[in-house]
Amino acid sequence: MFPSNHKTIFVLDHTPYFGISSDYPIDFDVSKSRGPGYVPLPPICKSLWTCSVEASVEYCRIVWDLFPEGKLVRFVVSDASAHVLNNWTPSQQNLNHILNGLSLVGPVRRGAGGDVVGLCAAIDSLAEPSPIQASRPPTERLFENRGRIICITSARDDDSIRSLAEIALNTLVQQNKKASAVQPSTTTDSSSPPQYKKQRQELIISRQLS
Repeated sequence: MFPSNHKTIFVLDHTPYFGISSDYPIDFDVSKSRGPGYVPLPPICKSLWTCSVEASVEYCRIVWDLFPEGKLVRFVVSDASAHVLNNWTPSQQNLNHILNGLSLVGPVRRGAGGDVVGLCAAIDSLAEPSPIQASRPPTERLFENRGRIICITSARDDDSIRSLAEIALNTLVQQNKKASAVQPSTTTDSSSPPQYKKQRQELIISRQLS
């Protein structure tokens, strides 16, 4: 059985709300010579988007430092559409790939969107087998697929968060119904795709407050 932290997916809210200031100032004035008439430079504050990116990237850095293998992380950026930044392959499980993907997405822009498309894309991504799952012998290819989704959202109230949780649950239930409708394969062909007994996920919703 694979633990729930074998696969983790971050869903980052990229809607206009995350473009506002976090009111967390950055002291970028490193000048040590402050003579008479010195006028301090005004502070620069991080946006909520910058804070959420820094937090999720730091999570990856710690996890991959402690567990160089076996702990996989994917990123989905959600605005008007879902931007899946990486897959489960080892070549895309590193900070350079993640940061390059985030730079291509760019800063928050005006426009509609929300967490729903990103959350659904994350559940679809969770259904994709990791390399170690895909390499299981044919006789062990029916297993419970577990994973964790961490959604950093701009949802303002408990009702909005419950709505997100219900959408995630309904999407997962539909996927499990499809999986249960597939008859277990009797082939011993190692190239046949793995089949999930069912999917089980942990959903963590973090509400970003300004």
